[in-house]
Amino acid sequence: VYYFSFKVLDFFGDESEYSNPIKVFIKDLNAPLPPAFIGKQIKQKSVTLKWHKTDFEKDFAGFNIYKAYRSEKNYTKANTKLLPKTDSLFTDNVNKYGPYRYVIAAIDRSGNEGVTDEIAIETIDEEPPVAPKGLTISADTGRIVLGWQKNTEKDLWGYMVYQTINKNTSNDGYVLITPEPLRTNQFKQELAKNSKNKFLYKVLAIDSSYNKSPLSEFAVITLPDVVAPSEPFINNCYLNDKKSIVIEFFKNTELDLKGYDFYRMYKHGNEEITEKVNSKIIDNTSSRYIDREFADFGLVKYYMTAADSTNNVSKKSNIVKLNIRKEDEVIKYEIKSFDAKPIKESNSWKLKWEINKEEDVFYVVYTKYDGDENFEPQTKNLTETKYLLNLKNGSKIFVQVRAYTSKGLAAKSEIKLLENKKQ
Repeated sequence: VYYFSFKVLDFFGDESEYSNPIKVFIKDLNAPLPPAFIGKQIKQKSVTLKWHKTDFEKDFAGFNIYKAYRSEKNYTKANTKLLPKTDSLFTDNVNKYGPYRYVIAAIDRSGNEGVTDEIAIETIDEEPPVAPKGLTISADTGRIVLGWQKNTEKDLWGYMVYQTINKNTSNDGYVLITPEPLRTNQFKQELAKNSKNKFLYKVLAIDSSYNKSPLSEFAVITLPDVVAPSEPFINNCYLNDKKSIVIEFFKNTELDLKGYDFYRMYKHGNEEITEKVNSKIIDNTSSRYIDREFADFGLVKYYMTAADSTNNVSKKSNIVKLNIRKEDEVIKYEIKSFDAKPIKESNSWKLKWEINKEEDVFYVVYTKYDGDENFEPQTKNLTETKYLLNLKNGSKIFVQVRAYTSKGLAAKSEIKLLENKKQ
């Protein structure tokens, strides 16, 4: 605090008496040093922050804790009253789960605050709902209705229904029959009219953090599983470098999917043959099947079916076709006189080759370093029968030229080993 008094001078330099003192307050704009954040502890919705501060300014007043939820721009104060300088931790009980940003502020008596860097906190809901209670079940011709008491948790997402045909089955043996959580406390399912099997149902509750309750007690009714998987879809079929037929397909999404079966159709002589390709059902996680057994030539067709855990089989998929041609029908071109010569005082090699038929042909140079397993393309499409290849100093590399037409691979050259000696 400063006090000021004033005098007045007249034209002749005479001074007046001092005025009454005027009190002037100089505002403190210097913030105290922020505390050092040293740790955090999170348990459910309880967040504990720890800090350390040893140098306290003369006008130090205490600490404030501020927080913001998710992408909120404005912080709100977490403490209801100023924390004394003797405090070094604070526990905040948040009202909802999710990501928070905290800062710890040291504050002086002028209201200046020294703030720590943002402290990222993620509160995770690990508390499951209680198991649904009071299951009831009823049926009429072709339909069952399963009901239960509503759960009261505020973060409840819904319910999931499971079933089995064996009353002695453990909980792990129940099969999920609702792909998405139900938002109501009722489940309806259509039945086959001639169904006579007894099915048992259990229900669990799931919250918005994917915590699942224990399964409920069971309810029993006559219920068959009559819903087959949807028909699969084959999106590609081609012949790979190993002359095996690759079939690619979109995976089915049914939760009780067991797997897939593949069927091959072709003509052998005058006989039309349809045969199952796989001896064991193909795993439900697959999206590709390779037929290594087909050794014939000509047109071959494929389709597939999907089966679920109770052996319901889908309708046939779409049919794909592939024309397998004999080697002499495919390779009509021949690369000849493939030559590689080193260029003096450089790491470059001049590649040249000839081909017996040049119409509608382009070339790609493939290389494989010594120790690699596969050849990789070194160039884009070339139209000339020559190429300047640069090698690493002291490297060994295998080189091959491949010719292509609009129908695919037409010819391969011999493989040459090139070696650059260390300079």
